[in-house]
Amino acid sequence: FVAGLLYILLFVLSSVYAGVFLGSLILKKLFKKPAPEANWKAALLGVTVYTVVGLVPVLGWLFKMTFLLTVFGFLSRAVYQKAWIER
Repeated sequence: FVAGLLYILLFVLSSVYAGVFLGSLILKKLFKKPAPEANWKAALLGVTVYTVVGLVPVLGWLFKMTFLLTVFGFLSRAVYQKAWIER
């Protein structure tokens, strides 16, 4: 039961952080920075692009699902490392 709730929580958080992740990647490529930054500019840009591209009928859904699953994997790995490796 707890694992199912954690799975749902991670999936919801992934949908929130997907836009921030996308924005940080865009700003990294745009300004040629060595590492991505997660700040309010990245969040605003990423959520805007994530939403607008998501409106495209088929490709938008695939694009959003790709970023959602990528961020879900990042969050799952972070939770796993925090819960099991660092105990």
